[in-house]
Amino acid sequence: MPGSRQPRNPLLFCTALCLSVAFSVSGCDVTSTMPTSISTVSMPTSTTSKLIERMDGQSPSPNMLAWSPDSTRVAVASSFTPLRVWDIASSRPVAEFAVTAANHGLSWSADGKSIAIAAIQPTDKLQVWDVANTDRTFNADPGSGATEVAWSPGGERLAVASSGHIKDKNFSVEGGAIFLYDPSTWTQLRMLPYAGFVGSLSWAPDNNRLVFASTTGDLKETDLVVWDLNSDKTSHIGESLPGSGTDVKWSPDGVLIAVDSGESSVALIDPTSGRVVRQMAHGDKVISISWSPDSKRIATAGQSGAIKVWEASSGNLLTTLDQGVLLTSMAWSPDGNYLASTGAGNSLCIWDAR
Repeated sequence: MPGSRQPRNPLLFCTALCLSVAFSVSGCDVTSTMPTSISTVSMPTSTTSKLIERMDGQSPSPNMLAWSPDSTRVAVASSFTPLRVWDIASSRPVAEFAVTAANHGLSWSADGKSIAIAAIQPTDKLQVWDVANTDRTFNADPGSGATEVAWSPGGERLAVASSGHIKDKNFSVEGGAIFLYDPSTWTQLRMLPYAGFVGSLSWAPDNNRLVFASTTGDLKETDLVVWDLNSDKTSHIGESLPGSGTDVKWSPDGVLIAVDSGESSVALIDPTSGRVVRQMAHGDKVISISWSPDSKRIATAGQSGAIKVWEASSGNLLTTLDQGVLLTSMAWSPDGNYLASTGAGNSLCIWDAR
């Protein structure tokens, strides 16, 4: 990162969320014969990796994560194992929820009290869980199934995407929609139907606009669409992007929207003009994007294991963090101090991003 401090390795710890086979994290070989107690494993780079839990049975990879608003905990979800919340200070799980999930559907509310998830058991349901007592407080089946969830920055609304399905041989899509819920009563406030696979979505910091990615049925093009809740109108942002977009994120200052613009690059787009302000070539298929809270940096996670941190104002590459395994999700902590990433081998890594 920029500054005059002495160079240091930014990896604080990696944890094996579940082991039944051998795997490697950044050169640290961990096998199924390791004990289940907390262990510290020396790495060739003189850093350490903490094995903080071993789960018996299969070894499915975690596929999404979400930070608590106070940056002290990380929720990690998998398609096959329960949602768990990990405490960063102790490197231990502190809560478990009887729900599994897929896609990008995991979001922690601004007040820290609730976690929303697009669950696959039962199939494609929206579920909301109380963090304190791990009870489920709301369950719904929006449209053709919940695939993405996002709390508004102020926590007054929960947006839920329903991806839609192909209805004919021409790859026409129906059933795609975005639903808005009032968490105080869990009543549905609005629904925006949309003729396309509705994927990733992100709130503007003003709490009144949503940007989402809509992909054609043949997966050849993705449009960025902004839904203005004040006018209840939608507008397309910029030109169509090739392929099926993986992630879209509005910057915390509201100035730019970041979207993976193809297989291996990320575009920063002005939401007012639709102009591509700059583009960063990650060099690998991008699976996740995250802004630093001050909007000065942006992190991109590539499928093969590299997280790259860029200066948003120039597009210059600042640093590369290599987890060494196929990545599945990545997010910046709300306080800006850490990056969390999950990947194959059931690893959760916390990186120093200061």
